[in-house]
Amino acid sequence: FDFDPDSQRDFALISSKVTGVLEVCINSENENILLSPLYESNGDLLESQRLSTLRGAFVSWGNLLRKAVTNYLDIETTELTVDYFVKRDNEDDSSVRAGVFMVEQLENGAGYTSFLGNADSAIQSEVFLKQLLKGGSIYEKLTENTHKETCDCSCYDCLRDYYNQKYHEMLDWR
Repeated sequence: FDFDPDSQRDFALISSKVTGVLEVCINSENENILLSPLYESNGDLLESQRLSTLRGAFVSWGNLLRKAVTNYLDIETTELTVDYFVKRDNEDDSSVRAGVFMVEQLENGAGYTSFLGNADSAIQSEVFLKQLLKGGSIYEKLTENTHKETCDCSCYDCLRDYYNQKYHEMLDWR
C-alpha cells in the first residue's frame, strides 16, 4: 500500500437513514460574547475549558429546544435526539459557527423536523422562543420554587433523561 500525500482527498463517512434533521444556529451574536468554537488556539488549559463550556452551552440549549419542541408537538423527548455541531459557512471562508441539530428517531421520520423547518415565523417563534422566555410554560416550570431550589443545573425533572446521559455533566438549564 503506497501512500501519496499529493493524491490525498477529503472524505466524510456517513450513515444513511431516512429521517428528518433540523439544524438550529445563532445568526446574530453579541460582540462581547465569543461563540465561535474555533479561533487561534494556544492549546492551554483555559482554552480547553472555554471550548468545553461552549459545547455545554450549546448542548444545554439544544436540550431546552428539544423540550420546547416536544412540549409544543405533544410528543415524547425520546422521539428526537439532540447534539452539537460546528460548520464552516463557506468552503473558502475561515469563519465557522456552532449550532444544534435534532434528528427524528422514528425509522422513516414522522415529519416533525420538516413541519418545524417549514412552519411560518409565528409557529417557529412559539416553539423555539416564547416557551423559553419569562411567562412561557417551560420557563415557568424551570423557575418555580420547587424546581429552582432543588436543581442547580439539571435533573430528571428538567433536562436529563436516559438517552442524553453522556451530557449530564454539561447540561445546565440556567
